[in-house]
Order: sequence, then C-alpha cells, then structure tokens
Amino acid sequence: MAFLITPGTYTARAVESGLGKTQGGKPQVAIRFQITQDGDWKGQYLTWYGSFTDKAREITFKALDSAGWGGESLRDLSGIGSCECAIVVEHEADREGLNRARIRWVNRIGGLSVKDQMSGSEVDDLDRQLRGDMLAWKQKKPRQQKRAEENDDSFEFGANSGGDGF
Repeated sequence: MAFLITPGTYTARAVESGLGKTQGGKPQVAIRFQITQDGDWKGQYLTWYGSFTDKAREITFKALDSAGWGGESLRDLSGIGSCECAIVVEHEADREGLNRARIRWVNRIGGLSVKDQMSGSEVDDLDRQLRGDMLAWKQKKPRQQKRAEENDDSFEFGANSGGDGF
C-alpha cells in the first residue's frame, strides 16, 4: 500500500515540467515537484496540474511564476525549478474513490501577496482620505495606554510575585 503525504504546506522545487492535454483534450501544464523540506516526506515527488480555462488561467500563471517561470511564453518554460516554493498538499478521492495526495496550491515562499497593488496616486488618495482618522487614532492611543496602566489590577503575590511564591 502506498503512503499518502500528510496534508499540509511543504517547501518544494520543481524538477520537471511540460504542456499536455487533459483526457477531454483541453490544454494543461504539469509540474513535478520534489519536497525539499526536512521531515518525513523530504525527497518525495508530487505532480501538480494547471488548467488554462478562463476561470483557472490566473491561478495557473501564478503557480508557474511561483515555481520560477519567467512568464514570457509557454513555448519556454525555462526558469521553472530555479527557486523553491510552497506546495499545499490535500487529500482527495480519485475516480475509484481512493484517497490520493494532491497539490492544491503552488505559492511563493514568504513575501507579501496583494491581489491588486495600489499605484502611488491611489496611495496618496487613500492617505488624504484617512489622514484625519489616523491622527485621531494616534492621539487617542497614549490616553488608552495610560488608562490601562491606571486600571492595572495585577497583584504581587503568589505566582505573580517574582519570588518563591510565598
């Protein structure tokens, strides 16, 4: 019996990639990943499949990018495997009803991810719009801190005394 990789997020590196077709004849990309993260599953391989349907296209492009693809042309998948990425493994039933490990997501490791980055002028507009609220919050902050210190109900005996508890 084959062992299933435990669901979770793993550091991995693409070792092979290619374009093909689904059973239904639709284009897809396949990337074979090797788990590089120390642990029980280090060295194990899993393949991720990406679709180019209207609904899945952006997710596929982001996964390719996370795996190191330069994004110029699908004719050139070089760069895939040039960096480590995070793969999210889940279990799902296959057509025969047996559980199998599947890569659900391919993500960059760390870093900030924003769906639609604001331009400089948009940041300026937001700053002008919220400046009054930010200043009011900042002025209120020290008073809240002082009030919390005045209402300090801590006690200095027993386990809180810093001594031997007696």
